[in-house]
Amino acid sequence: MLCFAMDLIIKNGLLSVLLLISIVALSNQQDVTRIKNQLQSMSTNIDHLTEKVIQDKTLTFPILTAEIQANHNIGTFKKPTDRKDLLNKLNELKNNITKMIDDITTHAGDITSIKDRINMLEKELENLTKQLSNAGRDVQQELRDFSNELSKLTASLNDYYRKQEQKEKQRLEDEKKKEIDEFVSAIENKFYQYAAFKLSMINDENKIGKLIKAVYKKVGSNLLTLIENIHDWHMKNRVCDLYGACIVDEFMGTPAFYAKCIEWGEVCDKYLHIGLVN
Repeated sequence: MLCFAMDLIIKNGLLSVLLLISIVALSNQQDVTRIKNQLQSMSTNIDHLTEKVIQDKTLTFPILTAEIQANHNIGTFKKPTDRKDLLNKLNELKNNITKMIDDITTHAGDITSIKDRINMLEKELENLTKQLSNAGRDVQQELRDFSNELSKLTASLNDYYRKQEQKEKQRLEDEKKKEIDEFVSAIENKFYQYAAFKLSMINDENKIGKLIKAVYKKVGSNLLTLIENIHDWHMKNRVCDLYGACIVDEFMGTPAFYAKCIEWGEVCDKYLHIGLVN
């Protein structure tokens, strides 16, 4: 009977849960696809930048002392000493971007695996800009394009993490609502023992309060039968108190308030034997 009750209660919400999961998954997939496309655009920018560096005859590489070299090294992208060295660094940067794309695919869209490396790209761009400060117009344009793509990527990542935080918050809220709906449904379908068992498994006083208030609002009279099926005296007492609080909230200041308080006292006398009504 208990298994049947649980199946009946859960069945109605299953399709809506599956639909929500599908919508969330589609949203995640779209965000991840956008980030992968932006990384691909950055990889293409590196290809164009490499071509322009090869073609730029004005690009010079001053001889650097060890001290100056150390002061200009930023991140993993070391200051190039000649054109070949610069091209090797650009190729290394492209490989890093390609690796990020592969990692996103391998980890089934897990963006967190590339977060730190995205931050490193900003340092690489800063260093690249310094190294190519004396380059021609075409090289400078490719650098700006790369910078723009990186800005878009950073914005997409921030948007992705913001959405993930919102989804997690919504997931927790949905779980709370689902628990309340299942509890109310159990009372509506007169599965009082199941509902009493659910209450016995909860240690959070606030959660118990929300469950009882939800039941009172939907099917207030059924609360009496629920109280009857609760075996733990302390839980029975807690639910009786909450029942009284619900009565106060609803009837305070109305002509029915006194009668409802008497009714509540009779419930306490009957189930708790504490003699509130003489």
